[in-house]
Amino acid sequence: MYYSDAALVTTPRGYALLVDMTEGTMTGIAMDGLKELLDTAKAVYYPKEKYVVLRWEDIIWNADNEKEQALYKALEELQGRGIGYKFLRAGEQPKDVEEINCWEKGCILPDLYLKREIKIWPDDGPGEDLTFLKDINPICYRKLLLRSAVGFYETV
Repeated sequence: MYYSDAALVTTPRGYALLVDMTEGTMTGIAMDGLKELLDTAKAVYYPKEKYVVLRWEDIIWNADNEKEQALYKALEELQGRGIGYKFLRAGEQPKDVEEINCWEKGCILPDLYLKREIKIWPDDGPGEDLTFLKDINPICYRKLLLRSAVGFYETV
């Protein structure tokens, strides 16, 4: 399986048209598989800024599947109707990044940025948050040293 993280930002009208394309009522276009993909997205509406962000995390992505093809077709339909959007997908491989933008005059949308995470496998469990070192709290630092020293000697 191939996992990806993806995000789509568009206007409220663009989001309404995407949702409508799942059943084809207003647009007259029904795209099979789009509803399933939209149902798995985390959607957040920003009324003050007037945009909607859809986010998929660790979604199985295959550009040849029906769901993904439906999304690409829906984006083409938004572009044909003059609706701005930005789409970004990051796959498991470092160079597997896909970015599709549609700029429309007067449409101000936020930028989408790619953030990579380094994950360690197998996971040994939760680690220790060292953000307190920014404040240089000597008491917390001594407690961490003592706990890590004891843990070190116990495992040897």
